[in-house]
Amino acid sequence: MEMIGCKSHKSIRSSINCLRGFDLFLCMKDPKTRSREITSLLCAIKELGLGTGKIITLDEEKILKEGDKTVEIIPAWKYLLG
Repeated sequence: MEMIGCKSHKSIRSSINCLRGFDLFLCMKDPKTRSREITSLLCAIKELGLGTGKIITLDEEKILKEGDKTVEIIPAWKYLLG
């Protein structure tokens, strides 16, 4: 996944959540949404010097690797149980 436009993704919600290394989504089944959010989170964890970021969804679960960075897509129930 190419990290284009890392500096251009500026929404209040995303900026606050990315400082914590996570983002929230009900559903990421739409390919455009999925690509946009994964790319944005990868940019954020790279700029913040983190190794891992999380995308919290209703029921999806997957681990994605991009070089030395990891994006965990996890269901909300699993995130809340810790």
